[in-house]
Amino acid sequence: MLALAMAGAREKASPRADRGPQGETGKTGETGPQGPVGPPGAPMARADILAVVEDQFYDVRKRLDLQLVRTGELQAQLDAQRNEMTRLREQVELVHGLLKQLVARDS
Repeated sequence: MLALAMAGAREKASPRADRGPQGETGKTGETGPQGPVGPPGAPMARADILAVVEDQFYDVRKRLDLQLVRTGELQAQLDAQRNEMTRLREQVELVHGLLKQLVARDS
């Protein structure tokens, strides 16, 4: 019921005035209590961590190599299509010229 009364009061209120400048930030409050200590992690030797990181880098290099090969394949396909389009344009221009000659002769 209180929410309905507040909503009605908002509807009846006049439009809000412009806000003034923001005041200065207050002082920081006290730090809260420290939380419980989490469980200890699995003990790993430095060499084991480095081996895991090396494996991850190997996987990334392998994926990049595959992407490079695929990019080369796509480029070769695009080049072949570009060459085919050039040949087709030349043939269309030849046919267009022949048709112009035939139409001019028949006229």
